Amino acid sequence: MTPQGAIAQCQYVLRSDHGTLALTSLMDRFGPGPHTAGAPVRGGTRAYAEAEGDAVVTMHHERITFRVRLDD
Repeated sequence: MTPQGAIAQCQYVLRSDHGTLALTSLMDRFGPGPHTAGAPVRGGTRAYAEAEGDAVVTMHHERITFRVRLDD
């Protein structure tokens, strides 16, 4: 916590029928939002076992969206 607001360290696991992706982010939650942070892909399972890339995580009120870009 800072005088400007909270800083959240987040771990995300995104699940699909093809496997999971693991993401990590550090998000400044200063002001009313929406709040956005970069999140590198830290690994995955099954079809994503060798996954590398990054994501943009956006929090707006109770909604979280992920835009994931995987490297070839």
